[in-house]
Parts: sequence; C-alpha cells; structure tokens
Amino acid sequence: MTLNRRSFMKSMLTVSAAPLLVNGIPVRSLATPMMTQLTCQEVNDRIIVLIQLHGGNDGLNTVIPVDQYSTYANYRPTIKIPDSGSRKYLSVTPSVGLHPDMTGIKSLYDNGWATIVQDVGYDEINRSHFKGSDLWLTGGDSSPAGQTIHSGWVGRYLDERFPNYPFAYPNPTTPDPIALEFGNRSLSLAFHRETGSPIGMSIADDPQDFYNLITGVGGALPSSSPSSHYGEMLQFIMDTQSSSNDYAQRIYSAYNTGNNSGSAVYPTTYPGNPGNNVNNELGPQLKTVARLINGGLQTRVYMVRLTGFDTHSSQITPGNPTEGNHAALLYYLSSSVKAFFDDLNANNNADKVMAVTFSEFGRQIGQNGSAGTDHGTLAPMMIFGKGVNGGVMGNTPDLSSVSNNILTNKQFDYRQVLTTLLQDWLGAGNDTLSETQFSQWQNQKLGIIDPNFVAPPSCYIAAFPVGLTYFDAIVENNSVVRLNWQTATETNNSHFEIQRSHDGIVFERLEQMPGAGNSSRERTYTTLDPKPYKGLSYYRLKQVDFDGNFAFSDIVTVMISPTGSVEIKVENYPNPASDVLYLNINSTEILEAELNFMNTVGQRVRQEKLSLSNGLNKIKLDISELIPGYYYAEINAQVPGSIERKHLKSFKQVIRR
Repeated sequence: MTLNRRSFMKSMLTVSAAPLLVNGIPVRSLATPMMTQLTCQEVNDRIIVLIQLHGGNDGLNTVIPVDQYSTYANYRPTIKIPDSGSRKYLSVTPSVGLHPDMTGIKSLYDNGWATIVQDVGYDEINRSHFKGSDLWLTGGDSSPAGQTIHSGWVGRYLDERFPNYPFAYPNPTTPDPIALEFGNRSLSLAFHRETGSPIGMSIADDPQDFYNLITGVGGALPSSSPSSHYGEMLQFIMDTQSSSNDYAQRIYSAYNTGNNSGSAVYPTTYPGNPGNNVNNELGPQLKTVARLINGGLQTRVYMVRLTGFDTHSSQITPGNPTEGNHAALLYYLSSSVKAFFDDLNANNNADKVMAVTFSEFGRQIGQNGSAGTDHGTLAPMMIFGKGVNGGVMGNTPDLSSVSNNILTNKQFDYRQVLTTLLQDWLGAGNDTLSETQFSQWQNQKLGIIDPNFVAPPSCYIAAFPVGLTYFDAIVENNSVVRLNWQTATETNNSHFEIQRSHDGIVFERLEQMPGAGNSSRERTYTTLDPKPYKGLSYYRLKQVDFDGNFAFSDIVTVMISPTGSVEIKVENYPNPASDVLYLNINSTEILEAELNFMNTVGQRVRQEKLSLSNGLNKIKLDISELIPGYYYAEINAQVPGSIERKHLKSFKQVIRR
C-alpha cells in the first residue's frame, strides 16, 4: 500500500469534527483559508463574528416600537416594557427604544458602533426551530428550492474560494483555521459544503486539553504496531501525528499569547453567571474569541451562540416586565458584546471585527396566557463594530399590518445583510456571491458599513478575468482526458496555460493555447491530455494577459483507473460519529467489496458487504452497536481481471456518545 500525507489528510478530513472546548467552551474549527489571497490591505485581516440567538428572540421587547407604543401595549398588557419610571425603555430615536438591560448596546449605538435593521426575515417564515434555523444557516427560504439546500452559506463560500481544501493547509502563510464555531457540540449546517463532508476539525475540552485531544483521540496510540497492512496504517498515523495537530498548536499558542486586559479608557468587564434560570454562554465565548484575536490568530470567521430565547412562558418576572428570563438574556447579550469590543479596542483590534446577531424567527405580537410569547416571524438584526454605519435601518414594525398575531410586512431579507457583509466588509467578488447563492441580493445591499470602511471593488476577490463560463475535464476510454472551457468575453487575453497535478498542490505546465485578445462573443476551447496520470489528477487554467498579469481558474479533478486495478476515494462523516455513519465512495469500477472495522489492537469487530457502482456511492451505516472508541476501516474487493481480493482504501473513524 502507498499512503502519503495527502491521502491521509483527505481520509482525516472530518476526524476532528468532535467538539472541543477552548476555555471550557465547545468549539469547532473550519480549517480552510478564506481571505489570504486578497492583496488589498484594507480587508485582508478582517473578521466577522456570527452571534446566534437560538430559540427565536422576541424582537418587540428587544427593540421597542416607541412610535406605536399604545398599540404595542395593547397587544402586551403585562409583558410590555414600560415607557416611564426608572426601568423604562432606553431611548434610541424618537421611534425606537431598547430594553433597559441593553445599556451596553445602547453605549455602542451612541458611539456609532451599532446598527439595527428592522423587520428582517424572508417570505413565509418557517416557525419550526429546527427547520427555521436550517434555513438561516443554509441561506434558504420557504420556497420549494429554498427548503432543499443541503449546504451552508459559509461552507459554500469557503468551498468556492478554496475547492482544493484541505490539501496544503496549514502552511507558513496561512497557519490558522479560517473559522471557529463555539458553543455547539455538533458542526453547524452553516459550514457544510455542497458535496462531501463538512469543513471542520476538532479542538479540545479547554486550552490545555485542546492539544491533548488532537494528539490522542480515543486515548493514547499503541507504542508499537503489528507487522501487517493494518500495522502500516497505524504506524503511519503515529508517525504523522505531529503534523496533523498544527491547528491545535496554533490555537493553543494564540490563546496563551493573547489576553483580555482592558485599559482605563476601555475597561474590559465580561458579565458573570449569577446562577439564575439563564446560562450566560455568550460572555465566555466572546471572551475567548477576543483573546484568540488579541493573541494573533488569523481566523476570519467565528460563530458563537446564546440559547434560551424560546420564551413561551415566564418570559418576565410576574409584576415586573423588565426582569425575568428574556431580560437576563438581553443583559448577557448586551454586556458581553460591549465587553468584547472594549477588549478588542484596548488591544487595537476593534477596526478588524464586525459582529452580527441572528435568530431563526421572532415572536408573535401579542402575549400568550403564560406571560410569554409564541413563535412569530420577523425580528431585528443587529450589527456591531467600529466599521458599521451606525443607526436604525427601516421603520418600526407595522403593528397594523397583522395576520394571525404575526408580523407580515417584511422590510429586509436577511440575505441582504449577509451579502452586504460578505462583499462590503470581507471583499467577496461577484463570482463568489454567485457560488454562495447570494448573487440575487448583490444589487440590494444595505448601507450598514461605514463608507470609510466599505471594501472598494479593487479589493474584491476577482472573477476569472476572461469571463470564464465553464472549465471541465472528461475521461475518454479510461486513457485520455479531454479539457474543455468556454469564455463569454475576453479582454487583453494573451494565452491560456493548461496545468495538471498529481496532488493538487504542485502543478506542471501541460500545454499553452493562444487567447482571442479582445472578444465579446462566446468562444469554446478544447484540448487533450494524451498521457494523463493514473489515479486521481487535478487540472486548472492559467490565463495570462499581454501585460503579464495572470489568474487561475478553479481546479477540476478526474480519476483514471490504472490497468488491471481500481481506484476509490472515501469520505467518512461525521467524524466522530455516534449512531450513524455516512460514506461517500467514488469508484472507477463496479465492485462487490467488503468494509471491515478494526479496533486499536487489530481485531475485526464489524464487516459490511458493499455493492459499489462506477462513480459516486452514498452509503448510510448504522453503527450503534459499536462501542465508543478509535477504529480503523479497510475496504477490500476482488478487482476485475484478478482472482485475489485486494486492499483498496483505509480510513480512520472515531465513535463517541
């Protein structure tokens, strides 16, 4: 068997999908670079923090419609936030107030560091927690097409920019995971890709244990390996263990290097947890994020969460509508965000970071009979940071436009907010928005970024400069590869260089073809690779203009079966798994194969028969009878033309419950 680092890392793609905790908080890592190809200094170190308010936040008691107060009060006779007294709403504008426990966000707003976007959602909002959350995380809606998106908008964004992940990362120029998720023990749908396993890896139980978990998933590895194919696999994993925990070392190092110290001007005081009915998850998460940023971690996307917003009952303390569970949640949100930006500001990092809140839906207009509110529709989003265009966007919710006790007059689609953040803050180009499935919103962006901070078009990740319509590679007769591409327009285009690679990292020049110079009509190109690599190959185009500037297309892959043998690729996820395991197996032949699971002492504990077709095979396995632990799996089959059963692929799998 030949097993190199690349194939090992591919099989390990989601091994680290186990939860890890930094500073005692569950964290996920999305280990792929996103912004490192940007050359514009204004945006190449920017960060976005997604704050999920899980459960459906009551927007009307968060951002109070002051200009419709009497109507609001009639709908909420006992839970309304008062308009007088020491605990009245905090006045923001003549039309808008904030809950009295949101003094931190009020302070940010007064300093121009907060923007409130009113009545955000999508048409016919789904009021299920699970489906509603999925739609926000996938960039979907209630249309038939919008309900069947199986990838996350962040995952699509990352996958489009770096289709060759995870190979060649980390490296000296991009040593850090591009995104980290906190406070969730399963990788969020937001980070799943269109195909294959999600982009994620595990960290650890806290800053110290983080490194330990990465270096010893399932316990310590054996000190020696048996003399067998299994032993070779085990020895390889033991030998390469140090290179597979690069992210663990980086995050641990950044955490130890960073601090949460404030200053006299910007004191940093994160809220504690007094032990009431509401758990302050958010403060510790944001404190850890700030410490990692202050420690120099180059991660570009963070996701944190605060749960408990499903306030069907006991939303308030009886007799005091400004206290209770919802008030505590808003206090933790407000004071944690304020401390977070004070922390960043004291360490000269505030101008890099933008944070945004979202929740799966709002609450109904009228209170229910249990001093709470039921599932509704529209709600505000809040965006924070030194680079926001502070203010209130949109009118207060129209309480006269009501149907079945819910708000119906949507003013903004949540994808307008996300599209604006992706392009105007992070500098995503139009091609990237298209692949992220947000292109329809790029002409409806919102003015939520301060004009002095808006990423100029020169900073956008450029599309392929010749207007590339497609580029593909097709295997013919298992012997040659036909490469096809089409351009819609060409400007100053000197030539194309076709490049190929056996590992997706190091490319060689295959052929050069002249371009059309300047052209406004569609042009189709084709060429052959008469002697392609056996097995998996990678191809890309390099376009060069007459001034010597160049750009690369996305990478495409093909598989060619070596004569008398067969090639398969395996993606196993989730990893770790609990009761169900999914396999994506690409095969170059029709095979009757067997899948064997072995424990760490080499004993076979499970065997599955597999009938594989030529191409992609999607397999779901019930693994509930396997005890938690560390397993190695082998796929063996009788290859056509041979009487022997041969080993085809190995991968590692962790089971946890």
